[in-house]
Order: sequence, then C-alpha cells, then structure tokens
Amino acid sequence: MKKVKITLKPNSPGRKFYLFPSAEALYVWACALERGEQVQVDGMQEIVLEPGGFIEAELRGFDYAYDEGVKPGTIPTSVKGKRLDLVRLGKAHETQNASGTEVSTHMGWVMGTMLPMKRYSDPHIDVWPINEADGKLDLAALFNDEPVIIED
Repeated sequence: MKKVKITLKPNSPGRKFYLFPSAEALYVWACALERGEQVQVDGMQEIVLEPGGFIEAELRGFDYAYDEGVKPGTIPTSVKGKRLDLVRLGKAHETQNASGTEVSTHMGWVMGTMLPMKRYSDPHIDVWPINEADGKLDLAALFNDEPVIIED
C-alpha cells in the first residue's frame, strides 16, 4: 500500500482536508467547482491538521471519472479524466493535559491535489512517502482489519 505522512510546517496555523463519502460525490463537487458553482455534499468530512499533529494516510484504491460523454461505438479523441483516490488515514495529535497521543480515523475519497499521496510541499504542509516500518500509526489495527487466512 502507498502510504504518506503529512506534517505542518513551522508557523503554519493549520490545514483543512476534505474527505468525500463516495467517488460520485467527489466528482460532482469537483465539476461544480470547475464551473464556479457551489454544491453541498452530505457526509463530507472536514479534517483539521493543527500544530503538533500529523496525518498518516494510505491509498486503498482509485477510480477514474471522465468529463466528456463518450458515445457507444466511438473512440474519443481527447477525453479529460479525473483520478479519484480512496484513502484511509489516522490523524494524531499530542494531548494537552495528559501523556500520550490522541488518534482519530477517517476514510473517504479525495483527488491528488486535495491530499497528495506523493512527495509534496507548499507553504503549510510537507508530505513524504513512508513504509510500514517508518509509520507511527498502525492503520490496520486502528481500522480493525481482519487477518487474511490462506488455506491450503
């Protein structure tokens, strides 16, 4: 699985990320945004990364959605598509009044510009790929993944 860690840069007040409940909801929202329209999406999650916290996100799958309708039996000459990523993540934050780390889990659909799943940096965040050994969060345990039993 592709996994990244997201941290805030020093002096950043925080960063919001949005997860959509379905690929269709994300696609409708993205198309409306391109047209300059606003669309309400039921079930959209807003995740706020605050100073002192971090996110570990894992790509679970993806889908492609195409902007232009393709007529049956024809070959499109130029079809613009959007890649929609299904991710799950753990958002960690050090608690203020007790020792330890508070972790919340989230799952939903994003596009690459919304939650980059590759090396990325901007004025507020740093994102870099990690492997299981480098991760601080055990997403499989946090999401109660069932072990796979292979029978002979």
